[in-house]
Amino acid sequence: MNIFNRNRMALSLVLVLAVGTAWAHSADPALDGWVGRVHGRQLRICYQHAPPPVGMPLRILKTSYITPNKGLARARYVLGGKATVAGIDDARCVSAELTAGTAHRGDHARGDH
Repeated sequence: MNIFNRNRMALSLVLVLAVGTAWAHSADPALDGWVGRVHGRQLRICYQHAPPPVGMPLRILKTSYITPNKGLARARYVLGGKATVAGIDDARCVSAELTAGTAHRGDHARGDH
């Protein structure tokens, strides 16, 4: 294998890893809920589709923006806290108890699998 093919293979691997990392940190409307209200450690989280069951642990994800190499800014989600679903409020919203970290209105909530 010559040097050109090795460099091309290495570049391909880097691109595949970069795309995989971007997918891992992107929002998924089918899975993510959004914190609509924060009152102390009590949260109200609403979902576009059916909410998770009572007792399910959740990760609270904060949005941060990165600008790679002076390109376009893109959102990345980092862990900000953990919560547990305490009850079902209505067809799309749940009440949750914050168990660790912090949460703010607009943060994402994703099931902690």
